[in-house]
Amino acid sequence: MEQQNDTSDDPDVTEIESLCMNCEKNGITRLLLTKVPYFRELILMSFYCDECGFQNNEVQFGGEIQEKGCKHTVTLTKPEDLNRQVIKSDFATITFPELDFEIPAKTQRGEITTVEGILSTAAKHLGQEQAYRMEVAPEVGMQVAEVIAKLARYASGDCLPFTLILDDPAGNSFVENPQAPVRDPQLVVDHYRRLPSQDLAIGLQPTQQALEDGFIDDKKPEHQARSEGVVGAEGLIFDSSADVGRKEVIAFPENCCHCGTPGQTNMCVTDIPHFKEVIIMAFDCGNCGFKSNEVKGGGAIPPRGCKTTLRAESEKDLQRDVLKSDSAGISIPELEMEMEAGSLGGLYTSVEGLLVKMRENLLEGNPFTRGDSAVQHHDTSGNQQRARGEMDRFLQKLEDVKNGKVLPFTLEVKDPLANSFIGPRRDDTRGNIRDDPLIQVEEYERSFQENEDLGLHDINTENYAVGSSQVEVEVEQPVVGPTEVADHPHHFTKG
Repeated sequence: MEQQNDTSDDPDVTEIESLCMNCEKNGITRLLLTKVPYFRELILMSFYCDECGFQNNEVQFGGEIQEKGCKHTVTLTKPEDLNRQVIKSDFATITFPELDFEIPAKTQRGEITTVEGILSTAAKHLGQEQAYRMEVAPEVGMQVAEVIAKLARYASGDCLPFTLILDDPAGNSFVENPQAPVRDPQLVVDHYRRLPSQDLAIGLQPTQQALEDGFIDDKKPEHQARSEGVVGAEGLIFDSSADVGRKEVIAFPENCCHCGTPGQTNMCVTDIPHFKEVIIMAFDCGNCGFKSNEVKGGGAIPPRGCKTTLRAESEKDLQRDVLKSDSAGISIPELEMEMEAGSLGGLYTSVEGLLVKMRENLLEGNPFTRGDSAVQHHDTSGNQQRARGEMDRFLQKLEDVKNGKVLPFTLEVKDPLANSFIGPRRDDTRGNIRDDPLIQVEEYERSFQENEDLGLHDINTENYAVGSSQVEVEVEQPVVGPTEVADHPHHFTKG
């Protein structure tokens, strides 16, 4: 990298004179910082050498590393599945179990491609040194040739079905769901907490304890990275002996996720009448005006989960208060729509506001159905059908439900931690939602997988003592819905 040129025809494009790795003369690298709609910030890089004609393209993520890693597992059963678009970051590992083949991180650079493109690129890279292998080590060369032939058959769709696993500890990779907004039965997405070694691999700073030890041990809790700001806030909020943080606002610094300007998140612990304790968090950026808020359930873990079903029959039902925790899932059977736990986070809103959030989440979670990426340029049939039509029709149905044009409909909120509820109508004087004929509340036993996802199988409370006193673990009984919900007294929750 020798020289930077700011005289490009496009003011957003940066041109840098850099070394050509093919002829070892100088070529031009063009950089463009852009944002994929409803996804993340990207840095597009394009190199071209005027001397030898060599060119190369690359995609790098310009945004933040996500809080958790992500693992996409997709089962490919028909030739059309090979056209699924894939966003792959530099840190992602791709595995094909049936082929016993793995593409390690940083071997195929970050790019936007398809499943077929991943297989073809892998075969191309393996074949680059094949002539040398056959000359020096014929046995190894024959084995590699078999792998290349298998990759070609997989890419052409001759070996269906097979599985692709995309594991990205940075959380910036994505596999297209062609059936969006309907749930894809062939695609499973898991989010996980990174190990300390994975934090180090993606460039995050090790903990102070790991630096002092001189090594990283994934099994040591002291080596697990944490956010210092959040830890400090938790210490204040949950110190029940001092009762600090209750009915008072705690502020800690945080950068705006839209413009990056430093701001502050306000947090408060409060009690909802006739329900339970909740934690309210809100962020307001003074630079770009971005606002966000979140509600998390407090208190102990109840012995059973809770499923609340609302039969909305009039526009008044759209104004009912809804508390949805980050552990709750939502479904609307009439639309054949289901959102898994964690899709929207925790929020306190109305039924109408919840429908608005669901629509926004569908747009953000399916980047390939909007804008230029909706055109199937890679379709080998040449039909280039737009994928956005089906999504637009579904979003219009959801908009009609929000506006009260589709009545009645059913809203189901299933929460394994029983931290969610749907309130009564605002003109209802009965006060108790158990007497509401439009609301059905059911308690249920959590499944093994739900307990596993919540980490309950890893909790050991037997013979647990502090000092000489034995600690008794209290299990909180779920309390159903408030009779009334007053406005929160603190200024940061308004607006």
